[in-house]
Amino acid sequence: MLADALQRVLASAPAVYAFLVDAKDERATAFYRHHGFIPVADRPRTLFSPSQPLED
Repeated sequence: MLADALQRVLASAPAVYAFLVDAKDERATAFYRHHGFIPVADRPRTLFSPSQPLED
């Protein structure tokens, strides 16, 4: 589901520079970190992933 959502966003007309998620718990945080998302400073359950590496 994550890969499908990311592909749909990249295929949409608006420019996308990063994906931002709010993990509901530590297990979800670990899931997103496993997939390359980076925690935002001072908000460890808010993570982002720049869109550029996903397009390559």
